[in-house]
Amino acid sequence: MVNDNVTTPQLREALKPMEAETQDILNSTGRMLSEEGREEGREEGREEGREEGREEGREEGREEGRKAEQERLAAKLLAKGTPPAQVAELTDLPLEEVQRLTH
Repeated sequence: MVNDNVTTPQLREALKPMEAETQDILNSTGRMLSEEGREEGREEGREEGREEGREEGREEGREEGRKAEQERLAAKLLAKGTPPAQVAELTDLPLEEVQRLTH
């Protein structure tokens, strides 16, 4: 039932508590959504970091494998009597490194 005798100022005054409560709900919801967004962003960042770390690890492993193979080949060439300078050229290893393999 509508009361036709209610004035606009009276209506505004009656709605003030609801307005404050609505604002509180909106603020609370905004804070929750903001925190969820931050947590989601942190999780995405952690996952990207883990993936980058895995890729760096794989690349380091491949590089170590290539280096070990170069050293293995250099040692075989040196054992066959190939001069260190030539071994360095053939294996792309620095001459100092090849010379260390001879000792």
